Amino acid sequence: MKALRTAIICLLSVSLLVATSHYSTCATTATLGINKGCGSMYGVGEIVVISYKISTSSSASVVVSLRVNLPDGSNSVFFTNRSILPNVTYYASGVASSLLGTRTVVLEYEATSGGGTDAGAKSCIYTVSSGGGGGGGGGTILRIDSNVSN
Repeated sequence: MKALRTAIICLLSVSLLVATSHYSTCATTATLGINKGCGSMYGVGEIVVISYKISTSSSASVVVSLRVNLPDGSNSVFFTNRSILPNVTYYASGVASSLLGTRTVVLEYEATSGGGTDAGAKSCIYTVSSGGGGGGGGGTILRIDSNVSN
């Protein structure tokens, strides 16, 4: 009888442990950077290369938005709600415009898999100054390069 009671207690303990353990299959991390490093200084006309990657389950569905908040309060939107593959580094590039001051690159993401949905944002700042670089015209020129076609 004592052995039966011990076996039942062990079985209940293991069941309780399994029931309370939760493993997220969608543990997501995002990386965002620029070619000179976050916090760096660019001259008007210099090329700014943005890199980003969402690391998560390879079966996850990932959607991202990328924009740059400009010093005058406006935004330069690269894209919104673009589907990308997880665990792949992507690049976007532009030319630092003549609007001087600090810019904030913002990457927003959402990754969905069988384990649920993870969402978040990463940011990186850089400053454009009048020194360095070459004649950069009046606006921001955006070119999106991707190593995966849609």
